[in-house]
Amino acid sequence: MSKLKDLQILSFYIVGKDEENGIGELGEPVNLRGSFRIEKLENVVKSGEAWKARMVDKKYISNLCLEWSSGEDSDTVDSQIEKDIPDKLKPANDLKDLTIKGYRGTMFPHWIGQSWYHKMTKLELSGCKNCWVLPPSLELSWRSCHSHNPSNNYQLKGGSVTTLQLPLFKQILVTRLLHNKILKKEFGDN
Repeated sequence: MSKLKDLQILSFYIVGKDEENGIGELGEPVNLRGSFRIEKLENVVKSGEAWKARMVDKKYISNLCLEWSSGEDSDTVDSQIEKDIPDKLKPANDLKDLTIKGYRGTMFPHWIGQSWYHKMTKLELSGCKNCWVLPPSLELSWRSCHSHNPSNNYQLKGGSVTTLQLPLFKQILVTRLLHNKILKKEFGDN
């Protein structure tokens, strides 16, 4: 896989447990485009391996799905490693749709919902049963969508009002997270 430097179309990649089929094999084909799904992320045991995938360099991927298999959860999950894996799989800024399924960490990475993902219109977080908190920027995005606050003005601790540039989500779907109800908010007809 690492020798296919000019590869542009690849629908999905199943992460294996060995180096020759591990996540690092995704590093070289930086011109991947369109929709791309990475499955069996539970096979990544060292977070540094995820960095080798160079997802931030794959600027032509518009839809990304990061997926951990359900039923593969081990009894001992290192929450720091689990959080580091999606941190290291941070995609390029032109991403439009992001789906995270079965994530086993307790907190999502902070890049989710950040303003530099201004083209992102859809976010789905599903089956992330250990997760108990959303990133602060996503909480604000959710409130913005929920309250239809077009100005994006928020009262912060200390009483000051600030304007934040948040992604203009058409859809945020959050399901099966610990301590969260099923949330779904759609906007527009598209």
